Amino acid sequence: MVRMGSRLCVVVSCLSLVFLIDCGGGNQAAKCVPGASAPCACPTGQQGAQTCSSAGTFGACACTSPGADARMDAVGNLPDLGTPSGGSEVGPEPAIEPTPEPVAEPSVSPGAELGGPERAVEPGISTQGEPAMEPKPEPGVEPGPEPSPDPRPEAPDAGIDTADAAPDVAPPVEVSREAPPSMFSGNIGANAGETCILKSDGTIACWGTNVSGQSTPPAGTFAQVSVGGGHNCGLKSDATVTCWGDNTYGQSTPPGLQVRPRPTYTQISAGRIHTCGIKPDSTVACWGDNSVGESTPPTSTLIQVSAGGSHTCGVTTGSTIVCWGDNTYGQSAPPAGTFRQVSAGDSHSCGLKADGTIACWGRNLYGETTPDPSTFLQVSASYMYTCGIKTDNTVACWGLDVLGESTPAAGSFGQISGSCGLKTDGSVACWGRSDSGSTSPPVETLTQIAVGHGQWCGLASNGAVSCWGSDSNGESTPPAGTFVQVSAGVHTCGIKTDGTLACWGSNTWGQSTPPAGIFKQISAGWYHTCSVKSDGTVACWGAGVSSTTCSDFNYDQSIPPTGTFTQVSAGETHTCGIRTDGTGACWGVDSCGPGDYNYGQCTAPTGGFAQISAGAYHTCGIRSDNTIACWGNNASGESTPPAGSFAEVSAGEGYTCGIKTDGTLACWGSNTYGQSAPPLGTFTQLGTGSGFACALDQTGHDWCWGLIARQPL
Repeated sequence: MVRMGSRLCVVVSCLSLVFLIDCGGGNQAAKCVPGASAPCACPTGQQGAQTCSSAGTFGACACTSPGADARMDAVGNLPDLGTPSGGSEVGPEPAIEPTPEPVAEPSVSPGAELGGPERAVEPGISTQGEPAMEPKPEPGVEPGPEPSPDPRPEAPDAGIDTADAAPDVAPPVEVSREAPPSMFSGNIGANAGETCILKSDGTIACWGTNVSGQSTPPAGTFAQVSVGGGHNCGLKSDATVTCWGDNTYGQSTPPGLQVRPRPTYTQISAGRIHTCGIKPDSTVACWGDNSVGESTPPTSTLIQVSAGGSHTCGVTTGSTIVCWGDNTYGQSAPPAGTFRQVSAGDSHSCGLKADGTIACWGRNLYGETTPDPSTFLQVSASYMYTCGIKTDNTVACWGLDVLGESTPAAGSFGQISGSCGLKTDGSVACWGRSDSGSTSPPVETLTQIAVGHGQWCGLASNGAVSCWGSDSNGESTPPAGTFVQVSAGVHTCGIKTDGTLACWGSNTWGQSTPPAGIFKQISAGWYHTCSVKSDGTVACWGAGVSSTTCSDFNYDQSIPPTGTFTQVSAGETHTCGIRTDGTGACWGVDSCGPGDYNYGQCTAPTGGFAQISAGAYHTCGIRSDNTIACWGNNASGESTPPAGSFAEVSAGEGYTCGIKTDGTLACWGSNTYGQSAPPLGTFTQLGTGSGFACALDQTGHDWCWGLIARQPL
């Protein structure tokens, strides 16, 4: 929604057009993409369409009797723009398409440890960093089954492109993913790895996996966004197409980039490793992988296209469906009949028929092509499951449900994409698989952030903890209650408001079984945890509690020295802390003598420290003069800090980041995933993990970069 004067307006994105609906005080001029069509009001019993002129405005409404225009559906709406199975589908006209007080004196926490002992929160895990140094397989943990036999990248859950607003559904308000209704213009795209959404100002925000830069959208204003397998594409406000992310098969390089003027489109759909778009003359252009003909469209004219795993489907101007590409499971052999929308999944496809029922075809391994018999407004075919919005605006799903992907959230929805949807109240709800936190972004502003091996957690101002990302062992499923600090490693721990501890996630070494007592700071490492007790002594538990052996993660890292401390930081095979006299002390792998994991990370230099952070195999600390000193492994330059004045430092795995005293970020070391390329701006707290890092800005919003990326919505 946007406010004009004292009135609120709903912004609706339909068929790549943007409308301001009934804002009061007269109709607003509709801005549109030249050559595109849109439904318009006509006398009872007739249907109408209007065409966008080269000036970007609509012409007169042309009304005809039902059936006179093959592009119209039974209720007089244009079919929705599709979405890829590799990305998200947009529901045809049906879907409203998018659219008390801390118990312990705050001492700096390990991990991303805060700068300054007077701050207790631990920023990130600071114990691990880039995945290059993968931890040894954890005993007793078996990988979950992977149903897909296809060796190529898995097709993302269909990312919703753009769809026509259903006449009987309230227009979708812009939505901020689980955040208060700061609304979006109504276009969402999601898959198991990342999610993108079109904001009310026309810009795109993405979060989740970012290994290929797919969660780092370009600047500019857009009319539609589509999420693919490892790349995403957007239809810009000038009707040209821009793609970003993986480009191994040319899927992110639309044709005609060197041509002026550049080719224009009315709809775009990003598949697994190919992309297709509808041109102003209704013909289709595809690019990217074409090993099975998925990028060789027929000569038919289409009103909607949906790029899937290795096939593509579209709704023709005659309202029939045509598919091309891989047909191993019959996914490219659509049934006869008239349809309003189609969605291509990984190895199956589904279409919304003129009567509102759904027909599916292709692979049916988990019942993904056996639809609910209800009537629907939109359908989205994904990876071995399908979801749709019913005429009562609730969501129904069928097919694979191992991770809850076919168990949708309750509520009223206006648009759906894979396992995420825009609700009619302007919020976003997601369910099921979330490889990188794509289905669960933060709920509100945060006061602290902690980054672990594959998850990140935030502490809200009301004391509640929320986590996102990997949850294979429950590390992203915090218990109920209020907390004053949270710390993430391979597992997650926090200090409750009464000073007691709670841990969740992997517990192979007992690292998630904290002792009783009152504590004032905690740090979760890889397979051990350490905490400063109310009397200043340190308690540790998990791997390394016995000095009888120096192997299998037992390196004496859980045997702290005597004395009192103001802060502790747990790494992978070592732990460091700041004594009450300000000097640093480390323990762990060094006591075992020379070895594969001994890089001198336990040999703290003399002198005083204001904050310390133990990474995987190195350690960094802030001196009393605000300079940084690092020691231990330096294979990637992680122990070679830049000059300058710093307020906080966080050591990850193979890299380090810090917040300067002016609030800006600096990172050094490995940059394989972009983890050492922080965003611009000023920040208050920081956390580093395994290949990605996160920081809180001045408003309490979290930014993540590297293997997992997220920016405030």
